[in-house]
Amino acid sequence: MSVREAMERSLNGSKIILRFNEKRQAVGDGAGLLSGILGVLGSDYSKFSICEKSWKKVRGKDRVYDDCIKEMFHFQDSSGRIKKTLLQQIERSWKDTKGKLYNSHYKPTRTLEHNFEKRPEEIPREY
Repeated sequence: MSVREAMERSLNGSKIILRFNEKRQAVGDGAGLLSGILGVLGSDYSKFSICEKSWKKVRGKDRVYDDCIKEMFHFQDSSGRIKKTLLQQIERSWKDTKGKLYNSHYKPTRTLEHNFEKRPEEIPREY
């Protein structure tokens, strides 16, 4: 199953069962799918603002966790430790995406206005 199929499946109310080992790592059939979805979420500008300097200042993490991850996957997490681990994986993807965008689109020799004009179309100017 692809990431896209999993996202469509969750819209129908179906959930993918996840299992975790003692190190809070996803194991089994859903592990690869979870990794792909966390990567997609972390690089989604509409869910997580890339204009924040620190992941700690990014808002909406709990909402995305509840609305996306918990809606797609079924797993037990009474302590909240798995949630913390999953959000850390999203954070890595967010940081990687932010760094790639900066390196590929920002040029210190351009004016601020010119850098704004050269941003990818899908990124709002205020970001």
